[in-house]
Amino acid sequence: MEADDAGRAGGEESGRDDRPRASIPITIIAISLAVGVAAVSVLIFVLSKKTTGPGQVVRAYYEAVSDRDCDGAYRLLSRPVRSEVSRDRFCRAVRGAGDVPTGVIIETVTGCGEPPARFARVEVQELGSGAALSNVKWQMIREGGSWRVAGFPPDRLPFPGAPPGIPEAPEACAAVS
Repeated sequence: MEADDAGRAGGEESGRDDRPRASIPITIIAISLAVGVAAVSVLIFVLSKKTTGPGQVVRAYYEAVSDRDCDGAYRLLSRPVRSEVSRDRFCRAVRGAGDVPTGVIIETVTGCGEPPARFARVEVQELGSGAALSNVKWQMIREGGSWRVAGFPPDRLPFPGAPPGIPEAPEACAAVS
């Protein structure tokens, strides 16, 4: 027993630690993992906020109409639609709408035209009390770097005479339900 104590005492006196050490300290690994998780989380958050594809624009349109935010919904309409539909008339229709869908599940997005696509058709399943029984197809157009609603599906006209879509869109991207 005294020999063991003497051996330990001798190791301590010499300043050597005879225990094996990890090649990379655990604290460095933990810090690296934390930084990696934080970076991925920030990237996912930024991408989710910056994603403005045609499906996300349709979702934003439904949310704006459901919230009775006519200005927000009107901003998502294309220039040709806004030229045919006055803001006042559109806002009266949005504010006076009865039960409206509260959200959507995006079923398909079909892009048309040379890359990048100029037109798209977004097919959605509506959610909420005013939801359609079958999927609804929206015609979208790219204006600059942003997607906009290019016309209303036949069963989603905000009022009689609202434009159902733009004629130059390829058939695959028409909003025919």
